Amino acid sequence: MNCLFADNEARVENGQCGTDDQGNDWCLNVYGGAMVLWGKGEQRNEGVTSTIINSTFVNNRAYASGDQGISAGGGAMVLWGTYDNPDGGANSSYILFNNIIYGNSAEGPDQPGEWEQNIVASIDNRAMHSDHNLIQYADQYKGSWGGPNDFEADPGFSDPMNGDYSLHRFSESIERGTLEFEGFTAPTEDITGKQRPVPPETPPDVGAYEQGAGLQITFTPEEGTTVDPGATLKVQLEAKEWDGTAIEDGSSVEWKIAPDSSYVTVESGDATTTGGIATATVKAANDTPTGFQFRVRALLTGNIPVESASFFVGQKVEAPPPAPVNISITPHGWTRLDTV
Repeated sequence: MNCLFADNEARVENGQCGTDDQGNDWCLNVYGGAMVLWGKGEQRNEGVTSTIINSTFVNNRAYASGDQGISAGGGAMVLWGTYDNPDGGANSSYILFNNIIYGNSAEGPDQPGEWEQNIVASIDNRAMHSDHNLIQYADQYKGSWGGPNDFEADPGFSDPMNGDYSLHRFSESIERGTLEFEGFTAPTEDITGKQRPVPPETPPDVGAYEQGAGLQITFTPEEGTTVDPGATLKVQLEAKEWDGTAIEDGSSVEWKIAPDSSYVTVESGDATTTGGIATATVKAANDTPTGFQFRVRALLTGNIPVESASFFVGQKVEAPPPAPVNISITPHGWTRLDTV
């Protein structure tokens, strides 16, 4: 619970295959870059309920080189267990919810399937209870043990290149978890001790870090505002936290125009926020066509892209109605007017 497993590796170099004294073939394989849940000896977690809750598994790897036949699998984890075993032994059970399992890999001479590079569950599917997890290759697992609310998306980490696996404010991981699953409850704090969920009474985020609801972003002036060719337009951005308080003063802002063209450009703009507010002045060139439509984009704190509604140069132009779909016109049934 509330654990981060990142950049771990299980590795075998120049592994070999052979035959034991009883004539059984064997190969030195490698599994579970971050985690292997096995149990003691051949018991394979008999009678054990294992829970993995609100944890992040990212960039873990199982690697093997050597003889053909050597395999690697379960870059994130390998889960062993027993269920309904005719030879006896209490059933195993795995409970997985609110986790991020993404970007893990396995590589070996006997290359596994893509989804097996992430997780290997060597257990009866009835022993697996999974839901509300962000899992790479989620659709593959849904054919076996994956839950209806397991999903695949870019986790939206803040700065993964520098090892920051917290969530940025517009991450797809926000509010995708659940407060309770299979009789187990989600933690009330995240890995850093931050309150979870944010705001209260909302679904928690998945993964080890709680970010909470995204910012409330407001642009002014209103949608459809026009600016004359050769004139300027002042655009204001206001950013508030989920509880209505302004974001931290000094939050960086980078300004752009969409679409990128020579017709409308950013003349000047605040580089940081004050009281949650930043403004930019955009200018329309003298030769900008009437009806030219544009939007103002801002990149907050270096990793949060936001965008205004549409503005126009000269006058607002209404979009034409959509083209008809699957329309068919044929001569069948037409009348004919003959003249003499």
